[in-house]
Amino acid sequence: FILLAAIFFGSRITRPIVHLTKAIRSFGEKGSEEEISVPEGNHEVTELATAFNKMFAQRKAAIESLQMSEARLAESQHIAHIGSCEYNAAEKKLWWSEEVFRIFLLDRNAELTFDLFIGFVYPEDREALLEQIYSNKPHRTDYRIVRRDGVVRYIHEEVVMIKDKDGNLIKVRGTSQDITERKRIEKSLMESEERYRLLFEKAPLGILHFTKDGVVTDCNEKFAEI
Repeated sequence: FILLAAIFFGSRITRPIVHLTKAIRSFGEKGSEEEISVPEGNHEVTELATAFNKMFAQRKAAIESLQMSEARLAESQHIAHIGSCEYNAAEKKLWWSEEVFRIFLLDRNAELTFDLFIGFVYPEDREALLEQIYSNKPHRTDYRIVRRDGVVRYIHEEVVMIKDKDGNLIKVRGTSQDITERKRIEKSLMESEERYRLLFEKAPLGILHFTKDGVVTDCNEKFAEI
């Protein structure tokens, strides 16, 4: 009877401990979020299971918060057409955010390399961009890319260099923004200004520009002849 009682009560103690151990191991190895059933009749094991369930809940809430933040960042980048990128100098690995892949019209599963990136850069802009990159200094620059569909896009890039205490490059971090629409508007404004200037200079009538205080700021050729 004593032996049977020992086996019975021993199993009541060891079974929840074994279950608790498996759950903790699964949490550590696979990041399992399965809640541990809280055993009854063993105060210490019950408290331990309750504590781990609380830790699991906090971890789940932290993961959900992180995922929400990442989703908001991705949405903001998409709206602003700004992506982020990073280059690990030691591992020679390049990383792009979702928006950079979208800007370059590149498949998300493509293997990123420095040569792949440079291959997108417009030939006439490549030398100047490489000069800035190899300077190992922070820079802001505009350049063009040619996507695989043949479309040319304008990119504004801002880059910072992260170095160790000896000045050795560790990482390169930056942002890439598609400014094609801005460039198109700037070009249209410039062309409009040029047309106006031509009409202003060649008009058959004299034209004079002056401020509200009567200060002359400009006149065309015909007015100068008068």
